[in-house]
Order: sequence, then C-alpha cells, then structure tokens
Amino acid sequence: MRMRTTILIGALALAGCAADAGKPPPAKYPERVAWTEPERVAERSGSEIVSTIGTPFFALTKALGCVASVIVAAPVAIGLELGERPDRLLLRSELDRGVGTNCGGSYRLGAT
Repeated sequence: MRMRTTILIGALALAGCAADAGKPPPAKYPERVAWTEPERVAERSGSEIVSTIGTPFFALTKALGCVASVIVAAPVAIGLELGERPDRLLLRSELDRGVGTNCGGSYRLGAT
C-alpha cells in the first residue's frame, strides 16, 4: 500500500511539473511602478525573508557544487599536464573557468 501511494504521488508530481513545460516565460517583469506603497513594502519584506532563510541552503548547495567540480577538475588537469595534447592549455583554461564559475561569486541568496 505504501509503495502504491509513493508511486501515485510521484506520478502526480511529475504531471504537475510537465504541465507548464511548453509555456514560454512571462513576457516582462511586473509593473512595479504601478504598485502601491503597501505592495512595495510587502515585496521588499518578502524578498528579505526569502534571502535570509534561503541563504544557508543556497550556500551549502553552492559549496557542494564547488567541491564536486574541483573533485572532477583536479584529476583532469593532472592528466592534461602529464599528456602532450596540443590543446591542453585551452582545455585547462576551460577547466579553470568552470571551477571559477561554480566556486566564485557570492554565497548569499539574492546577491547580484
């Protein structure tokens, strides 16, 4: 019985995710200039709350991605240095750029 429930919930979740798959993203951002002052305060407060609560989870996820990319990139870089490929400097720079993209930047949610 428990397995059937799990499969049913999974199928419903998958169907819910696929429902919006073919729709394009919104054409534009909300018209914030037309918002009233209470709406602006609510949006600003909501943004601060989501950023504050979500930052630890975002930082953890980003740190795990950084560690995973270094674990993959380090042996590849070692192999490139040991080999005689003519394009090894290009490949190494792409590895460095990828690790820099995954590990660099702010670990705070919502920081631009």
